[in-house]
Amino acid sequence: MSVPAVINFAAAALLAAAGLAALFKTRRPADLPLALIPLVFAGMQAIEGALWLTVPLGREHGLGWANLFMFIALTVWPLLIPAAVSLVEPDPRRRFLMLVLLPASIGVAVDYAGTLLVHPYHAWPMGPLLTYVNDRPASLVLALLYGICVCAPPLISSSPALRRFGMFLVAGLIVSALAFHQNFISTWCFLAALASLSLLRFFFRKPSPPAAEGAS
Repeated sequence: MSVPAVINFAAAALLAAAGLAALFKTRRPADLPLALIPLVFAGMQAIEGALWLTVPLGREHGLGWANLFMFIALTVWPLLIPAAVSLVEPDPRRRFLMLVLLPASIGVAVDYAGTLLVHPYHAWPMGPLLTYVNDRPASLVLALLYGICVCAPPLISSSPALRRFGMFLVAGLIVSALAFHQNFISTWCFLAALASLSLLRFFFRKPSPPAAEGAS
């Protein structure tokens, strides 16, 4: 087994453990989508591990794994992150700003889902990382909308843990774009997966003390 595959599978195991811990600490049904984020990232890292095992056999052997990975990356995240963060947001004004992004999130997800059907992705090694390529020219506007839908909701959250998660997402986006342009998707997804470990701070925070009762 190659070193990159081992790294992906190890990351998947770590993220799965973090996701299960978050699920164990959920306090209400509205917390569940947020707790699922590390688990979804764990699935993506496991898929990349499987890709490292299949791509040496030829690009067509990894076609299914590559498009499953891209389906999660391009359609699940722009929907799941705004929804998950808005569900746990107690401030109505901040929650409204997050929900305003949902129509754009749906549009981005639908567009990318259609692209996957007509222009499937192939994955192959480029250096120590994977690159994902299809035959459709990238849309800068769509990519910007995607970044806003994924990064903005945690950044405007009232929770310090979620804002930290958002800052990690943005930092990973910048690093991936500047230093790993040809492997951008794989790199950002890996860094975002590690960033999701910060969500444990949200679930393991101390509960707020009950409000003091008024004097009778």
